[in-house]
Amino acid sequence: MIKLLMSWNIAEGREQAHLEYVTSEFVPALMKHGAISDAWLSLGGTPEAPEMILGITSDEEIELRSFMQSNEWQELSAKLSRHVADFRYWFTNKIQNPGGFQM
Repeated sequence: MIKLLMSWNIAEGREQAHLEYVTSEFVPALMKHGAISDAWLSLGGTPEAPEMILGITSDEEIELRSFMQSNEWQELSAKLSRHVADFRYWFTNKIQNPGGFQM
């Protein structure tokens, strides 16, 4: 099993457009390649912490990594970049609590 974690900050003034894109296109496309395991939106906190964290788990590591190299991913992430800043993603195989939050 592998987990893909993503984090970002929502661009000022793009909150509604971000919500619409993430819920109608971004998440449904990601769910074709794994199961949503984490979805966190910070309503307050420190400037160092991201506003949004999204995690996806998959039993198919090669398929998920291939998706992240695909044209589909390039298009999805380009559209996301219109609404966010500081986007980053990383993979982890150290899933200590399947179905639970992990950083």
